[in-house]
Amino acid sequence: MRMIVREPVRLRGPDRPMLDRTREEVRALHARAFAWDPPELGTGEQLSTTRIRQYVRRWINEWDLKRLYPEYTPDTVVAELPVDYTERPELETPGDAAAGGDETV
Repeated sequence: MRMIVREPVRLRGPDRPMLDRTREEVRALHARAFAWDPPELGTGEQLSTTRIRQYVRRWINEWDLKRLYPEYTPDTVVAELPVDYTERPELETPGDAAAGGDETV
C-alpha cells in the first residue's frame, strides 16, 4: 500500500474512439444481461481526468435507471472522493459483525 501511495502509476486517459468502442461493448453486454435494447448514450463530457471506470459506471447506472424507469432522464453527478490508505484498527476487532466475526454480548 505504501508503494501505491508513494509511486502511483498514471495511465493515459481514453480517447474518443476508445470511449465509443468501449461504450458499445458495454451496451451489448448490458443488452444480453437484461434481454433489452439499451438506448444510445453519449460519452458525456470528456476530460483528461475522467477515468474509464467513471464512464462505464455512468453508462451502466443510466441504462439501469432507463430500464427500470423508461420515462426517467438520469442526471449523473461525478464527484471526487478522497482515498485514505490509513489503517483503522477499530475496524478489525474480533467481535465486529461487519468483519465477519460473531457479535456476542
